[in-house]
Order: sequence, then structure tokens, then C-alpha cells
Amino acid sequence: MLNGLDVFFILISLVLILLDTLKGFVSSFFNKAAFVLALLFAFLFFSYGAFFYGQFIQIGFLSALLSFVSIFAIVFLIVKIFQSLTKKVFFSNPIMASLDRSLGFLFGLVEAFVLIIFILYLLQAQNIFSVDSLLGNSFFYTLLQPILGFEPVLIKG
Repeated sequence: MLNGLDVFFILISLVLILLDTLKGFVSSFFNKAAFVLALLFAFLFFSYGAFFYGQFIQIGFLSALLSFVSIFAIVFLIVKIFQSLTKKVFFSNPIMASLDRSLGFLFGLVEAFVLIIFILYLLQAQNIFSVDSLLGNSFFYTLLQPILGFEPVLIKG
């Protein structure tokens, strides 16, 4: 039996699958990769850029912020350029464009699956409010419980 959480998961899954299918794999994947990689590189290397900008700007926070934004923008642009080249070189003809959409469908399916697992994990891990009745009646939770090692939820009668 489906509860409200399951309906929410189904709707989110349908939206993600539809959007990724329409955009295609290359656009969907590289849009997410551009943001994640830019954020990762900006966090990892902003201190080096802050040192460089610190030679010209005496305000520490401003040099760090400028470094973070610069690194983020550079990495983001590099990934987007790579996305554009990949789309033009490999997926420019109609046959490959249909493959791009098919792979986009599969990417949306995987993305939805990962999001459902993440939400279920957060609901299980939090201690703010009881989610036993919500999770105990959930089809997705019952299905993924043995795979993820979640403890069974017993609904108190």
C-alpha cells in the first residue's frame, strides 16, 4: 500500500526522469557535474587564491571570497565547455541524440533512486520527530530496508 511519502517519491522520480530524458544525458550530467566540481574545487583551493589576492587586497575576507568565486567560475566554465564539446562531437547526429535521451532516462532513474535513498536515510537518522508510522507503511522503505541495512520499523498499535 502506498502512503503519502511513496506518492511524493513517485512524483519526484517522474519529474527527474522526465527532465533528464528531455534534456538528455550530456546536459543533465554535466549540469550537475559543473556545479559539484566547481564547488569542490572552490572549497579545496580557495586558500591558495586568497593568498594570491591577498597581495592586492588587504581585507582577508574579501580576498578569500574573490578567490572562491574565481575558482568556482573557472571550473564551472571549463566543465560547461567540455559539455558543449562532448555534445557537438559525440551527440550531434539524430541517432546519437536519441541515445543521449535514452541515457538521460537512465540517468534520471539513477538520480531518483539515489535521492530516495538519501531522503530515507535522513528520515531514519533524525531524532527530531517520530517517523515510524510514515516509514512503517512506506512501500519504498520496505523495499529498500534490507538493501540499505535499515532497522525494521514496528508500528505501535
